[in-house]
Amino acid sequence: MSNLKRFTASVAALSVAMSIVSPVAGVNAAVSGNVDAANSLAKLNIIADQSTNAAAYRLGDNITRWEMAKVQANLAGITPSTTCKGSFKDVSATKPNTWVCGYVEALLDAKMLADNATFRPNDKVTKAEALKMVMSAKGMAVTVAAGDDAATIATKAA
Repeated sequence: MSNLKRFTASVAALSVAMSIVSPVAGVNAAVSGNVDAANSLAKLNIIADQSTNAAAYRLGDNITRWEMAKVQANLAGITPSTTCKGSFKDVSATKPNTWVCGYVEALLDAKMLADNATFRPNDKVTKAEALKMVMSAKGMAVTVAAGDDAATIATKAA
């Protein structure tokens, strides 16, 4: 993938991720303004293609850690593991959404996730977490301190 396509994919992913975790007051504007970005990500196989039914993107919903992990892996070009080693207590091959285990363990192996006991797959992702995950996927090293918000992280990256 060319640098221009990678940059475009990163900006689109960040735009979609940030709009998904935006406050409710801005949801309608974010949804209507980001369908094109979501379609662009789908064309690059970063997210599932919902271009025939834009509402299926659910751009007004919050994004969970397991959903964002898949986006992060796809952005980074990481192939999910085919087995589940049980690296996280709350992610396994026998629970619902078992496919996520391959993604999070591949991200862990690539040192893009912290080696913690739990992954918390159903937790919502903050804007700062989404930004860090996208930047990590694109190889942009940024030191994030506890309490950093998305604007602080973006400033550190600049």
